[in-house]
Amino acid sequence: VQPSCGAFREVLERTGGGILYDPAAPSSLADALASILLNPTYREELAEEGRAGVRRHFGLNTTTIPALLDAYGLAAASS
Repeated sequence: VQPSCGAFREVLERTGGGILYDPAAPSSLADALASILLNPTYREELAEEGRAGVRRHFGLNTTTIPALLDAYGLAAASS
């Protein structure tokens, strides 16, 4: 459960592993928390979607390794 602002929105929309709430509406947070506390199956589904989504969108092969290769390429080209 994260506020619907900043990077939280992007991460949860890309991974599907969470619930966004309106930080200006306390009842929105309460509803989001209740939905996962009262429904263990839904909570487990969100957790699995989140893990899979992070691996898919933010794993070594999708972010870190390409960024390192780009950095090494730039360094090699400038020397």
